[in-house]
Amino acid sequence: MFNAKLGMLLFLLTVLGILTVANQIDIGQVTTAHQEESPVRDAYIGFDALRELQALQRRALITRLQGSELPAYLHQLEASRAKFWAIQERVYSLYNPADNPREEAHLQEARQLDVALKDKEFIDNFVTSLSRKVRGIPHLNHLGELNEDTYQSERRRDLEVCIPIGLNQCFYEFTYTRLREDILPRIGLEDEDYVVIVTDDRHVGWANSSNAKWADVQDFAQDYPMVRGSRRNVVDGLIRLENGYFLVTAAPLHFKADYVGSVLVAYKIDRDYVDSIAKGLGIDVTLGVEGKPLQTTVDAKDEGHLQFIESVLAKLPSDERHRRVHHGEPHGMYESLSFYYHPDRPNMPLSDGKEVLNPREIEKMRVVLSVDRAALHQVFSQIKFINIAFGLGLFGLAVLLLWTAARHYTAPFEKIDQGIHEVIGGNYGYHFSFGEDNDLPGAMAQNLNLMVAILTGQSLPDEEEDSQKWVDSLLIRDDAGNGNGQSEVATEPAEEYYRRVFNEYIAIRTTLGKDNESVTYPRFVEKLVRSEQLMSEKMGVAMVRFVVEERAGNAVLTPMPMERKS
Repeated sequence: MFNAKLGMLLFLLTVLGILTVANQIDIGQVTTAHQEESPVRDAYIGFDALRELQALQRRALITRLQGSELPAYLHQLEASRAKFWAIQERVYSLYNPADNPREEAHLQEARQLDVALKDKEFIDNFVTSLSRKVRGIPHLNHLGELNEDTYQSERRRDLEVCIPIGLNQCFYEFTYTRLREDILPRIGLEDEDYVVIVTDDRHVGWANSSNAKWADVQDFAQDYPMVRGSRRNVVDGLIRLENGYFLVTAAPLHFKADYVGSVLVAYKIDRDYVDSIAKGLGIDVTLGVEGKPLQTTVDAKDEGHLQFIESVLAKLPSDERHRRVHHGEPHGMYESLSFYYHPDRPNMPLSDGKEVLNPREIEKMRVVLSVDRAALHQVFSQIKFINIAFGLGLFGLAVLLLWTAARHYTAPFEKIDQGIHEVIGGNYGYHFSFGEDNDLPGAMAQNLNLMVAILTGQSLPDEEEDSQKWVDSLLIRDDAGNGNGQSEVATEPAEEYYRRVFNEYIAIRTTLGKDNESVTYPRFVEKLVRSEQLMSEKMGVAMVRFVVEERAGNAVLTPMPMERKS
């Protein structure tokens, strides 16, 4: 037991030694190694992978929108455009709000009644045709979940409300309203960070999922040429809306082979966006436009780092778009790698053979991946401090365990020493206590009890009645043995002799099937020593020792007379 405790202490001290050696690593060497293997030099590889993954996510959402009923709505609206205009001119010529603006509410009711009476056939044909188109879209289960009569009834009610107002209201109703209420919830795109924009085949903006007032934007394609570029291609870019910058993917909408408009899926560039990239790369990320940070993970209180970022954004050359520029002195506080978000200026061919470029923002959008060396140095210092504190704590624990183990080991010997002084003082009835563990203090206590009992002619205290019965039944022959092996037995150390005889005695009893539970070593040795004294007096010899033999189904102790070793 004590050896196991010492082994554990040795293990702890070994670990302490390893930590002590580790703590001797010079922080400057760690920093130098960090500079030689800078985390920003190859970080663009991870950034490009994340950028492509995000673009693929937007394209996956585009694919689901292309497979929705949205293209069917745009196709049906465009096919009925002339009829919408004719009805609009008729009802507004009959019930023109310009004649009496205060009566607009009554005029609207009159227009609705006029449409319900005169254009019922057109509305029925529109709804029937639209329902047939939607039902024919592959993999779309919308009408399977919604009764077709119910679907047609809802769309008829939409038309009865929007036609009297005008064509624009019907485009709005079948793009924005249907997008928000039906399509986006069904495809799971209700994240506020995403914005979906829908245009018709004339590139007029009709729906912005984040802005209910955004409709009939005639100059949308002029502000964002990528919309025209998406007529035949899927285009990635950057747009600036009223609530910030967005990464965007634009793609055409087709109903069968007919181009009916475009859809844009945009993801807002906010702090959460750059945080997600920084978490993947393990360094600070900044997106900048026109020399100013757009979004950054750098703490706003870290003015030095922010100034460094601004200086980096201003230095990136505009004529070498594929170049990745590394900034940072060998012993400077900051280090960065900067490059353009889109290294290429992708040309997007139009149907008329002309070309347009991405919006200016995406051309100028730059990325800065940076690290604060001072912060890294602080991290290394904290790690070193933690290692030292842990090492000292472990050392203190080892000392405490060593002291506790030493006290635990020496306490029994102190009690034995006290008992010896009791005996010296005349207390021959003192009993040396011992536990059940077969350890050195316990064995010494048992032997001292035996020694005192033999020297004083006392008996060992009986702990159990069965023990005394077994002692009384111990078979010892009165006649001497043949004396074979006397020299070996006579020279055998006393402890080895008593242990051997006891073990042989137990082994023979076990072989004979006898119960050994009440057989104890101290009582056996006491009986043996007293028998040796009696037999030596009886035989007139200086020394008698016993051998164990099996006789008549019993274990028998046979005395052997011999002279004591000189």
